[in-house]
Amino acid sequence: MRLRKLTLLIGVLVLTWTVSACGGDGSGGTAGPTNDPAPTASARTPDPAAQPASLVIYDTTGEKVELLMEKYGNKLKEKFPNWTFKIIQQVNSKTLGEVIASGEKIDLMVASTASALMSFDLQSDISDLIAKDKLDLSRFEPTTIELQRKLANGGIYGLPTWTRSLVTYYNKDLFDQFAVGYPKDNMTWDEMYELARKMTRNEAGKNYKGLTMAFDFGLMLNQYEAPLQDLTTGKSQFLQDNFQKAFQNLVRFYQIPGNEVPGGKYFLDNQQNPFYKDKTVAMFLTLSGAEKIYADSVNWDVAPYPILPGKTGMGSQSYPTYFFLASSSQNRNAAFTVMKYLTSDEFQRAAVRSGITTILKDASIMQDFGADLPYVKGKNLKAMIPPTYAPPTVKTKYNDISKAQTLAALDAMSKGSDMNTALREAAERNDKQVAEQGK
Repeated sequence: MRLRKLTLLIGVLVLTWTVSACGGDGSGGTAGPTNDPAPTASARTPDPAAQPASLVIYDTTGEKVELLMEKYGNKLKEKFPNWTFKIIQQVNSKTLGEVIASGEKIDLMVASTASALMSFDLQSDISDLIAKDKLDLSRFEPTTIELQRKLANGGIYGLPTWTRSLVTYYNKDLFDQFAVGYPKDNMTWDEMYELARKMTRNEAGKNYKGLTMAFDFGLMLNQYEAPLQDLTTGKSQFLQDNFQKAFQNLVRFYQIPGNEVPGGKYFLDNQQNPFYKDKTVAMFLTLSGAEKIYADSVNWDVAPYPILPGKTGMGSQSYPTYFFLASSSQNRNAAFTVMKYLTSDEFQRAAVRSGITTILKDASIMQDFGADLPYVKGKNLKAMIPPTYAPPTVKTKYNDISKAQTLAALDAMSKGSDMNTALREAAERNDKQVAEQGK
């Protein structure tokens, strides 16, 4: 009954494949005559991928099986043909607990934050494996490693595999309709505010909004180096000066008459639908990677995320996806081999062709960005990758609590509360929930 219940709750994808070796050397090739002396046992360097292995990957991204296969499943199948992988998709906040209770031993966790990993004490420092394999961390975009160093007190729990950042999607038809120029590169927040104000209007009884946004991500990936919570205690940082600056910078867009916080079916955390379905929003600030959703519905293009004064070229924080090596893994070497492959030039060059942003510093890897996606032809794709990312802030294991409370503070302000009161009450709720969850 336990296993049956688990199967109903969790989407599980098992990728199993084997190869037959011809000959007795275990390499998968055909053993033939040779004049070279046979290498001694000590001289042989065994290939980890040639040995059978079985790995469990727990994926928190919420993406469908087809997309997971496109992103990494098919590539793992090709690269490690005699390994078995089980990919478990997270369904909701209870899924991981159910998986652990079933006795499943997770080897790798795919996540953008370590909140789920740390909530179940599954974090594991991989510094020893990095040193053993002489993995060059200088190849990575620096903030992705800096974030791990902060999280693991100098260690590293996972390796980044790809990333996203906040960008400005816009509806070209609306700008054309109202004869207003498109968003440009290096627009400051004040310039973006004026553009949003200009595009907010009522035409023929229909209300058009200049700008909406993924508000919670805007705060979480802010450019002010303002964390939402204290890394050690999880207590709110909502009342800190830099956080209040980040909060007010975003809230002011919802104070433009006619551009207020949406209600009803598009309440707060879903402001994307009015942009690409209703086509009543001129600009939408959100994470990169939404192109496939917009492809057949809106005449879109993309501009860089707005900048702070004096911070030309600095986008939002990077929002990398990591493969974390779980402490429950019974095959750390094989798991780390997978992590190394996913960060290799080979994998990264293939991934960027499908619109995945690399986490490597080598600019040449991005030359074919989106090359396999016909619906991004002619788009301003360079806007997806800022010259520099904002300094990273660490997300704690209580990150979901802080995100919910920042949205609650925005809601309170939309109903008449002042910012100080809204943030103070949100901070009190955050700290209470953190304390209760920590018991």
